[in-house]
Amino acid sequence: MLVVSKGSNALESLAEFIQFLAGEFNLESKQVQNEVDQLLQQTTLTVEKVFNNIANGVYC
Repeated sequence: MLVVSKGSNALESLAEFIQFLAGEFNLESKQVQNEVDQLLQQTTLTVEKVFNNIANGVYC
């Protein structure tokens, strides 16, 4: 995974984000787990659509 950050606090924000990703995801509530899962799926679909459209020469 490549993580990039720009701005005056770039190093600090990168360190915090990397620490978050390396940590444990204690999602105790089944509802919260489902919401996070749905958000990740939607994000993945959106990214796939963007890359497919770029490959086709169309950007929406």
